This record gives sequence, structure tokens and C-alpha cells, in this order.
Amino acid sequence: MVTVLDRQSAQLIATHWLWPLSLGAVVLMMLLLAGFIYTSERLILAPLRRLKQSA
Repeated sequence: MVTVLDRQSAQLIATHWLWPLSLGAVVLMMLLLAGFIYTSERLILAPLRRLKQSA
């Protein structure tokens, strides 16, 4: 059982992966947001506009 952890000898977070990982997460969130906006436009807003124009 380990009771004491030397922070100098054990690196808990690999800092060289931190920036690419955070950048990838931001890009993924932007893609998901763009997909949600595109889908809501195609499935909800466009039919409502066509219905409004036909009335």
C-alpha cells in the first residue's frame, strides 16, 4: 500500500498531451454544435418557413 507519493518522481498528468487533448475537445465540441445547428435547421426551421410561405 502506498501512503506517500513523491510528486517529483511520479508525473500524474502528462503535460505534453494537455494542449493537443484540449484542442481536440474544443474542435469536437464545435463540430457537435455545428451538427446540432444544421440538423435543427433542416428538420425544424426549414419546414416551418415553407409552411409559413404556403399559408
